[in-house]
Amino acid sequence: MQYGRSDSLGEKIMKGVRLTPVDSLFFRDGRAYNMGEPSVNGLVPRFPPSSRTLVGAIRAAWARAMGWQQGPWDDSLRHRLGDGDNLSPLRFHGPFLMQEKRSLFALPAHIMGGKAEGQSPSSVVALAPGSEALQSDLDVRTHFPASASLPENAQPLYDQGLWLTSTGLGKILAGLVPETDDWIPQGCLWRSELRTGIQRDASSRTAQPGFLYTASHVRLNDNVAVVMGIDNLPQDGKLLAQIASCLHPLGGEGRMCQMEILEGSDMPVLPPMPSLSIRRGRVRYSVILLQPTATSRPPQPQEENYAGLPGIVVSACLPKPVLVGGWDSVTRRPLPLRPHLAPGSILFLEAEAGRLDAIQRLHGASVGANGDWGFGLTVIGQWPQASTREQP
Repeated sequence: MQYGRSDSLGEKIMKGVRLTPVDSLFFRDGRAYNMGEPSVNGLVPRFPPSSRTLVGAIRAAWARAMGWQQGPWDDSLRHRLGDGDNLSPLRFHGPFLMQEKRSLFALPAHIMGGKAEGQSPSSVVALAPGSEALQSDLDVRTHFPASASLPENAQPLYDQGLWLTSTGLGKILAGLVPETDDWIPQGCLWRSELRTGIQRDASSRTAQPGFLYTASHVRLNDNVAVVMGIDNLPQDGKLLAQIASCLHPLGGEGRMCQMEILEGSDMPVLPPMPSLSIRRGRVRYSVILLQPTATSRPPQPQEENYAGLPGIVVSACLPKPVLVGGWDSVTRRPLPLRPHLAPGSILFLEAEAGRLDAIQRLHGASVGANGDWGFGLTVIGQWPQASTREQP
């Protein structure tokens, strides 16, 4: 299995950077973090972080290794690393969560089961578009996701603290449901740490009265790291050795991490795309989003060519959108928060058989805006089969 393509579509060889923290990390979510805000006391870290955070850290590390200290980049840096929102000649893929050499993915939203509570769930079943179209509040008849064997008290598992291995994702793409060995509980990957801080008066080096805050950090287990794939990465040997020998800031509070160059078998792996069957001149397929996806709006029932996807949208399972912002390194100010389709979103589509080649090219490709930043990574699969599995 090769990253980004099934065997029939050829190999996509990438290099990348593994970021391994040496301490806890702090990544904010989209909520306010101002004095007096109620959310400050319960600020929840976002992990994995936005690709914008990781892209900024990686480009800054390369720039420092090339002699940059502060201020605008010169032409030599822009030629190799881009500038601001312009990433050319670079293109990023990810982030990917890895446990040793095992790639992990967000759980698709159509997988249902008994309450997991950080462990393997029971009575797992995959939803599929219902056979009967029902009238919806969108004034259009819709095939809502359903299952004839839905267990009692079943609920979506995408927010139950479970991560999916590449093997488990491959089973879902083939229309099956994951098995016990295909889940990794979040507690085996990282834990949250609540930190309390104060603001100091620089002149007296004493605490400022009333300036007390709390923040939740993320501490990764020893065998866990985040990987970003990169196309056209500068490959000067001396430069890479310098980057690998230093620690680099990542996220809030200037927490540090190591950066290591990866390639070949060390890179994240996507499962191959299964065969898609053609029936009566039509092909049914599913699209699973593995990264936040920037689109102007959510998909609508019976919509054609949504976000460039061939065919019509028959149904979908969509978690709550995620808000993605970032930091504008040129103007030195925050970027506005914008809603993105969340990782784990799944769309069920139907298209003419003549568009099969276009559908196959989407496996491992990006849809929506800002694909060069790592947004919108997709995998293509079959519609779920009518099956359920009892977990021990």
